[in-house]
Amino acid sequence: MPRRLWAVWKMARPSQLLLILIVYLLGATIAAANGATLAPRRLVAGATALLPLAASVHYANEFADHETDARTDRTPFSGGSGALAATGFDPTFALRAAQTALLVGIATTTLLFTLTSLPATSVGVLALITAFGWQYSLGPLALAWRGWANSTTPLSAASYSPSTVPASSMTHS
Repeated sequence: MPRRLWAVWKMARPSQLLLILIVYLLGATIAAANGATLAPRRLVAGATALLPLAASVHYANEFADHETDARTDRTPFSGGSGALAATGFDPTFALRAAQTALLVGIATTTLLFTLTSLPATSVGVLALITAFGWQYSLGPLALAWRGWANSTTPLSAASYSPSTVPASSMTHS
């Protein structure tokens, strides 16, 4: 795998994207267990829109945190992917990946909203959690640098769940 492609893959944090998808599906399961009727097209549409937007947040965090991540001990959930340090790529490489993934996510969300039954409330939640995700490390808010890291991370994770926004994946009976 070429170095650029490897770096893009690593910076996307695929294990975290998988966990986001699991939380999303768990939320759908919980909502269904509480009486919601699953709408498979909406469920797939929501996940399809969610993943590139979540990846854009990971890339944005890689860009913003590159200096700190280079000096830290990484864990599966903290300290970045290590891709920038391993490749020696300039941090703007991560920023370009973030911008590209964001554009793909916006285009995907817009297309799914227009062509499928992805509800406006789901689009709103996706926009809100993506904005907060970018503001986790980047300005003007830079929440992680102002003592809000422990509050914003669980809030974002909970927002990925269709049980938070039932209209994204199901209709209530």
